[in-house]
Amino acid sequence: MASKTPRDSVLGWDASLNGLLTAMARLTSTFLVLGLLLCLAMPLPASAFPTEVSEAERNAIRMKFESEVQTVGSQVSGGPAAPSVPISRSWVRLPKCDSTVATDGGGNFRTIQAAIDAVPRGRGQTRWVICVSKGTYKEKVKVPITASYVSLWGAPLDATQVTIQWGDTAATPVPGGTPGQKLGSYDSYTFAIEAEHFSALYITFQNTAARPKDGDPNGQAVAVRTSNNYQAFYKCQFRGHQDTLFAHQGLQYYRDCYLRGSVDFIFGNATALFQNCDVYADVIDKGFLTAQARATAAENTGFVFRGGSVTGTGLVYLGRAWGLAAKVVFLEVYLGPVVKPEGWDRWGKPTNAIFYGEYSCSGPGSARAGRVGWAFQLTAAQARPFLSPNFIQASTWLPTSGLPAQAVPY
Repeated sequence: MASKTPRDSVLGWDASLNGLLTAMARLTSTFLVLGLLLCLAMPLPASAFPTEVSEAERNAIRMKFESEVQTVGSQVSGGPAAPSVPISRSWVRLPKCDSTVATDGGGNFRTIQAAIDAVPRGRGQTRWVICVSKGTYKEKVKVPITASYVSLWGAPLDATQVTIQWGDTAATPVPGGTPGQKLGSYDSYTFAIEAEHFSALYITFQNTAARPKDGDPNGQAVAVRTSNNYQAFYKCQFRGHQDTLFAHQGLQYYRDCYLRGSVDFIFGNATALFQNCDVYADVIDKGFLTAQARATAAENTGFVFRGGSVTGTGLVYLGRAWGLAAKVVFLEVYLGPVVKPEGWDRWGKPTNAIFYGEYSCSGPGSARAGRVGWAFQLTAAQARPFLSPNFIQASTWLPTSGLPAQAVPY
């Protein structure tokens, strides 16, 4: 077979480029047609208040809504500025590792818990980077309150290659406890964070407990519990069934993450921003995505989802009110057919203090027809306070979180 000349190579490259451009043009045309069909198929906007809501109820809801927006607006009055980290388009690179973990003994430690236990104390605000090699780490891990400013990196820069898993449930007996003593949801975690300024990147956190039966009072099985301030996660996965992510308290940021579960699988009373995260409801029949626990309107807590998607199997409510003043907002999120038409569940609570809102969402699950009358469809002005990363006071702590510039909130 004759060897190719340089000209043959150039001609071959030109042909490949022309083919690529042609394919891109065809793909663009296809998307334009699909977009037009989607626009034609979408229902016309309906009132935020269904006709079955009385005038008195409508006025009360409006007053509550305006008060809530004003409160959040004052909390983020610093404006929509993101942290002062220069935006970089370069690839993420593994930082210098202060310690390493590998199951085969090739690192400083064989277990993640051992690496965390060895983090030096008294470092002030100097961040300690633990790099974890490819593998499945079957261990129950706790980051104690004394281990602040720690970053846990999956060294392959791929969350599917570094997994931390354990299988406790709320019904698991307490090791060394009294007869009949159980862990409960709080201590059923695979990975618990009790220190400030923790970040994790490219890690999968999984609770491997079996799917609980519907209504099982001991079916809770937490993958991650975050119980202190300034928690950040980038390109991580959270996998479980009931109570997957316990966003317990504090300011928290999740960017480009994957969260999977069935019942109350994002729950707690943190002030949390989920940006560009994909949420998968692994539901057989009926499930609940969030269970936010804000007790009063005076608390500056709540969950905000911006961008990303909600997909899965079965049917799922976007949230049910764990607290009397639960607050959850979805902004610019694709909502698949897995979302129940009602959207939200008050869980037996009065609706006067619950704040559930949606803004500029897309997909079949975003249709307003059938939505409960006490939830809100926000205008651009009303959504602005929730669109600001200052909702989590981002500029005050994210620049020192150990996240790469690519993870800056938009």
